[in-house]
Parts: sequence; structure tokens; C-alpha cells
Amino acid sequence: MSLLLGLSALIAALVMIWRYRAQRRHERLRPGASTDTAIPIHDYSQIDASIDAQRCACGGGLTTLGEGPVASGAPIRFCRLECRECGRESTIYFDLGSMEKETLH
Repeated sequence: MSLLLGLSALIAALVMIWRYRAQRRHERLRPGASTDTAIPIHDYSQIDASIDAQRCACGGGLTTLGEGPVASGAPIRFCRLECRECGRESTIYFDLGSMEKETLH
């Protein structure tokens, strides 16, 4: 009986680990999760609209903690976010490259 209970606990733990890793993998691949997947914008108002459309993994809305340019010199801006429900922090990246091209024309 204890062997069955132990095996059940092991399977439950493995399922939880698999779900956690799948969630992290999904978060890394979402648009804006890195400078490589930065969200292209044409206007600064699109940053606020994009943040308002985002949700935390828990389902909560996000608040902007701060923002600024990426240190690499690329036309990319980052925003630090915090979930209003669980307090989890994250970063989202925006590509300003197309916005700069439009101002030149």
C-alpha cells in the first residue's frame, strides 16, 4: 500500500514539474519576452495598449513598474511589469525600429 502511495506522489510531482517547465517555455516564446521577440510598435500608445492586453500566468492584470531603453543601443524599449494579483514581476520588450523609419519619411 505504501509503495502505491509513494508511486502516486512521485507521479504527481513529475506532472507538476512538467507543467511548470511547459509554462516557462511558453512564457519565453511569447511575443515581447526577449529582445529577439520584441513587439514592433509604430506609436508609443501601442505600448500601453499591449500591456493592457497582457495577463499574468495567474490571470491577473499587469502594472508597469518602470520602463526605459535597452542598453545595447538597439531601438528597443523594455517595461518592467508586476501582476496586481500575485505580485510576480516580468519584463516585456518593444521594437521601436519601425517607428523611427516612419519619422524619417
